[in-house]
Amino acid sequence: MSNGIGEKIKYFRIKHNLTQEELAKGIVSVSYLSKIERNAADPNPEAVKKLCERLGISPEKVIDEDIANDVMRWMESLLKRDLVLAHDLYQDIQTNIEKVIDADLFWLVKLHTLYYFVLTKQTDKAKRKLKLLKQDQKHFSEKETYYWLKFKAHFEYAESSYEKAFLHFQEAERLYSDVFKGDSEEYYDLIYHVAKTATVLHYSYHASVYAERALIYYRDHYRLERAAKCHILKGVNYKRIREMDEALKQFELAEALGKRLSSDTILFRVYEAIGELFHDLKMSTQAIRYYSTAYELVKHQFSVQELIAILGHVKTYIQCDKQEFAKDWLEKADTLLKTEKNMPLRYVYQVKVLRFVLYGFTTQFEKLLVKEVIPYFKSRKLYIAYAAYVRLLGDYYYNNRKYKLAAEYYAEAHQAMVDIQHT
Repeated sequence: MSNGIGEKIKYFRIKHNLTQEELAKGIVSVSYLSKIERNAADPNPEAVKKLCERLGISPEKVIDEDIANDVMRWMESLLKRDLVLAHDLYQDIQTNIEKVIDADLFWLVKLHTLYYFVLTKQTDKAKRKLKLLKQDQKHFSEKETYYWLKFKAHFEYAESSYEKAFLHFQEAERLYSDVFKGDSEEYYDLIYHVAKTATVLHYSYHASVYAERALIYYRDHYRLERAAKCHILKGVNYKRIREMDEALKQFELAEALGKRLSSDTILFRVYEAIGELFHDLKMSTQAIRYYSTAYELVKHQFSVQELIAILGHVKTYIQCDKQEFAKDWLEKADTLLKTEKNMPLRYVYQVKVLRFVLYGFTTQFEKLLVKEVIPYFKSRKLYIAYAAYVRLLGDYYYNNRKYKLAAEYYAEAHQAMVDIQHT
């Protein structure tokens, strides 16, 4: 009889839209069925047989090596982000879920399903899966707990909850050595995502150390796309500590790999990052050139990358006091947001704020920042952006002769920058 009989009964009861009362009627008590489903009781073989007959399933474990191989291939395809293969294998696995349960792979499949939904941007399904898994996390094995932490972090990253994602990626890292033997692609995938998340949060030390560790692995194993992404992360962090020559060197290494791979994805990230570097150096002509090159790779895709490239143009044209050009590009951003409704809020807020910068500040600007923008960035611990918007609100109050409020917001912006330096 399957060790996972409780999971099997629960899965097929829900699939048949039966309540515990309906399934248990005339066979066992509802409380006993609940214990069976939670593997909290040693099930009576006769009762299990009757429950399975009512559900039309076998109480016996049927070992099928093919399904185990399919599950392992599916997990690997998700690790490598081969979404075409992952989709095909997912369909096969779902039609053989009874065999999955019998192979004691039920929870691994459910956990990887959460990741599959995150990668394929099926947000509502991912939210439902997360909620269901959360109810059962106390029953997870160490290996299942590792994947729960890692995939929950991926979900949180996709939802812009970067601090939570960072902490859960680190928890998964601490558990890794208890679950797996030796370093592997699984380990360095985790290390890469710690670096990526730390970069978003401006945790420069963690970002640099983890990106270097990941780069060494991916370079040595000829994983050139990931190696290029590590070079970009390193470049971003060098730029933030004002090591501009080293930052440009990292971006150029990533560019060479992007051209070798013919990867527009890598090349977009490189050119957008170089555009930002020159923007920070107030070298507007060079910044626009790279932002334009990045934009050409993604225009008319209605993607977040297209919006990022557009915003680069807007900010740089404002910087060099070419307001009309900035307004033209801001119109492109507005058009894009009307077409694509699910853009990340961090970029949507940039568009809204830049409209006030270009067309003049009103009381609606104050309301937007106080009620929406500042709480959004503070709650996600994105302190660099948070400090910038707080300082901008301080400027607004100062220019309107509200000096006390201005002083309070300037102090808050300063404290945010102090806090990030001690992270």
